[in-house]
Amino acid sequence: MLVNFQPVFGNFFSIFNLFFLEPTFTFQTDSSVDGSYSIPLLFKKLPEINQEDSQWTDCEIRDAINSIYQNLQKLDSYISVLVTNHRKPRKITQYWIGYTCGAIGLSACSIWLLRHSSLMGSSDLDNWVQKAKDSTVGFYKDHVEQPVLFLTNTNYHAFPPPREK
Repeated sequence: MLVNFQPVFGNFFSIFNLFFLEPTFTFQTDSSVDGSYSIPLLFKKLPEINQEDSQWTDCEIRDAINSIYQNLQKLDSYISVLVTNHRKPRKITQYWIGYTCGAIGLSACSIWLLRHSSLMGSSDLDNWVQKAKDSTVGFYKDHVEQPVLFLTNTNYHAFPPPREK
């Protein structure tokens, strides 16, 4: 069967050949640490088109489509390897400075607490905890309990409860 594809394809295959055969891609493998071993990305050349004869057989069309499909599969595998090698780094890699500073700060606080604890023979922490406890109890008594009792007593005398008859 002969089909006229001149209006549909025009110079498509020649442009496709130029696009796929001109670039010099290299496919990096993991076989070396420095990436010195590389495999070139070679595409299969599409069949030549006779510009005067626009009649293609089914076999020629099938061969051209298969060549395009194989080239696209090679390009897809090449791009997938590139995406895998250049993906977004893991969270620990992105935020290693913050994690390091946090670990150093936590270590410094731990050492400071250890030096001022009773384990090292110092009563500083015990004294500070006792003072904080006394301050909290004093604040509660002075600023919460006493005003509430004052308001309750004042309101009780101003508005006595009704007497039952």
